[in-house]
Amino acid sequence: QAPTLRPGIALATRVGERRSFTLADGSKVTLDPDSQLLAALGTERRELSLKRGRARFDVAHESRPFVVFAGGGSVTARGTIFDVIVGKSDAVTVRLLRGAVDVVRPATSRDAKPAVARLAPGEEFSFGETGVPDLGASTKTSGATAPEPAPAALAAREYSMAPLSAVIAETNKGSGLLIRAADPAIGALKVSGR
Repeated sequence: QAPTLRPGIALATRVGERRSFTLADGSKVTLDPDSQLLAALGTERRELSLKRGRARFDVAHESRPFVVFAGGGSVTARGTIFDVIVGKSDAVTVRLLRGAVDVVRPATSRDAKPAVARLAPGEEFSFGETGVPDLGASTKTSGATAPEPAPAALAAREYSMAPLSAVIAETNKGSGLLIRAADPAIGALKVSGR
């Protein structure tokens, strides 16, 4: 059972360590290896700041807004499950598993206003220095389910003509949300990608 934590706390995990915590409001936070999160649960708002790594938030339903700050942007939710990942150079990715969230990325030098996106389950939103030509831009992708990312300590995996069943098994390692093929024959399909 995860310990219940008081407001105004700092949470961190070491390399190779993954931990779950229960905040005083009943929300659950799971930190991947080498992650750091600051939390302040005030009377008006619940504010958290992900400094590095990856965190999954299972937000307790209540009237106070639940806001996670990362990489100059923010994610606002009231009762939902979502991941926030702070990568190299403060690149941020938000993946929504259940509910709805509003993501605000910081304004870039190309535009004066921050971009806002409302995500639905299975969508993601990214911003910040990503190492691709369109730095600072946001992306929003849609799908029936959100694939579970590998733990932050692991590098991205490349697949070339691998059986889908092997990709699903690798994706499910350490995941709280499991992917299952509806038809076993689907697992024999060969897939390539990252």
